[in-house]
Amino acid sequence: MAAVERILLQAVGHFEAGRPQQADALCAEVLKAHPDHVPALHLSAVVAFVTERASDGAVLLNRVFSLDPDHAPALVTLGDALAVKGEREGAVAAFQQALAQRPRDPGLHNKLGVALAELSRFEEAEAAYRRSIELDPGLTRAHFNLAITLTG
Repeated sequence: MAAVERILLQAVGHFEAGRPQQADALCAEVLKAHPDHVPALHLSAVVAFVTERASDGAVLLNRVFSLDPDHAPALVTLGDALAVKGEREGAVAAFQQALAQRPRDPGLHNKLGVALAELSRFEEAEAAYRRSIELDPGLTRAHFNLAITLTG
């Protein structure tokens, strides 16, 4: 495994363990040597959003999209960020674009369902939840979201 991939795996490990600053430092190390490294740029964007540096996150995501407009993980991050900001139409569009790349991702179908439900597009949300459950019958939050949608 190349050194860059090893460093990036360490960064992901730090991030998943709740150490975003260490993850960011490792991503910066990768980006210093490889400024166009899309996965490092994406993880840096995620870290920026989680550490309440949304404007930095937006700049980094734009950089990712300039290099790879269809980068599904970055599209999911964009959808999440837009949903948090209350820009649900944009979130739906980002999740739909990510699903074009990852159509068998049950969690992504669930996220789409949430964004659609928040727009009162309940039939579409129901379909997204049902697809999520079809792909992963054990995805509890999709079952819960479907139940809420059906009782609403």
